Amino acid sequence: EDAKSFQENLALVKKDGLWGFVNDKNEVVIDFQFDWAKPFFEGMALVEFAGVKFYIDKTGTCVKNCN
Repeated sequence: EDAKSFQENLALVKKDGLWGFVNDKNEVVIDFQFDWAKPFFEGMALVEFAGVKFYIDKTGTCVKNCN
């Protein structure tokens, strides 16, 4: 549905209304699960899931503002 340019070797992509991240081989690295997301910057991406915003690392693990 939508895609953003690559930042830190990952691109933000929207599929079926949810955002996830793919690598340069078009492989899904972080599954399509977020309601909203920003591209990676300094190793983290700001995402929103179920109304809660938090930061993830490149494995999809919450690293900041985890509730």
